[in-house]
Amino acid sequence: MKKNVLLLLLSYFTASTTVQAQMVFFPYDLSYYQVLDTARYELTYAMRFKYDAKAKETYEDIRKVQVGSRIVKDYSHLMFHYDSLRTANEKKGLNSSIFQKPVFAYEIFNHYSDKTTLFVHRLFLASGCIGWQDAESTLDWKLEESDTVHILGYNCNKASVDFKGRHYTAWYSTAIPIAVGPYRFGGLPGLIMKIEESNGVFVWELKGMENVKKPICEYKYDKYTKCTAKDASKTIRRMFESPLSFLQSSGSNIQVKRPNGSFSTATTDDEKKMEYEEIELQIEKN
Repeated sequence: MKKNVLLLLLSYFTASTTVQAQMVFFPYDLSYYQVLDTARYELTYAMRFKYDAKAKETYEDIRKVQVGSRIVKDYSHLMFHYDSLRTANEKKGLNSSIFQKPVFAYEIFNHYSDKTTLFVHRLFLASGCIGWQDAESTLDWKLEESDTVHILGYNCNKASVDFKGRHYTAWYSTAIPIAVGPYRFGGLPGLIMKIEESNGVFVWELKGMENVKKPICEYKYDKYTKCTAKDASKTIRRMFESPLSFLQSSGSNIQVKRPNGSFSTATTDDEKKMEYEEIELQIEKN
C-alpha cells in the first residue's frame, strides 16, 4: 500500500498546475462500531459534485441513505466498499488497496431525537478523521406545486430552499410519504427524488430504494478527532489549499521526483493548491 501511495503522491506533485490534482484516502477498519438504530429503508443516490464551481469537470459518488425511526445516515458507498475490503483482508493477513476516486468524504448522522447532526469527515491519506456536531437546521421550503417532472416513474413536485449560503431546487414525490432526502435535506411532504444546488456544484438524484432491516452503525475509526464546525471548516480548507504542508504536519514524509530523476523531500516550493467547494458557506461560531 505504501508503494502505491508514494507513486500517487509523485504523480500529484509532478502534474501540471492546470490539472485538478486528486488525493487518495486510506481505507479504515470497520471492526469497531456502535449500532445506533435499525434502517427500515435504504435509498441510493448518485451524487455529482465539483471541486471548482467554474469548472466543467464533475465527479460522482454513490451515496447510501439509511432511514431509521430515530436516525437517518448518509454515507459514501464507494468509501464503505474499500473499508469493508480492508476489514476482511486484515482478518486474512492480506494487504488492502487504497481508493483514488474522488468522493464526498462525509458521513452524516441526522439524529431526530435530539435534533442534531453529526458529521464525520475523512482526511487525506492516513491523516485520520474529524467529527463535529451541529444543531438541526429548519428548512424554510418554498413549494411550487405547479411545476412537475417524472423521476423513476413518479410524478414529482418542485420546491426550493436557501440553506447555509446556497440555493437548492428539489423534486419530491408525495407518492412516497417519507419526508427525507440526502445530506441534511428533508421535511417535504414526500421523498426527495432529486435536489440540485443553483450553480450545479452539488446534485443528488435517487437511483433506487429498498425496504430493509439493517443496523445503522457509527464506526470507531483510528485517529478520530472531535472538533467544532468552525474548526472543521478551517481544517478541510487548509487540507485542500495546502495539501503538502497539511500531510507533512500529520506525519507524512513526502518525496518528490525532480527533473533530473532524483527524489527529495518536498518543500514549500512544491506546494500546489487544490480547488475546493465548501458545501456549507455559513458556519456557526461554535
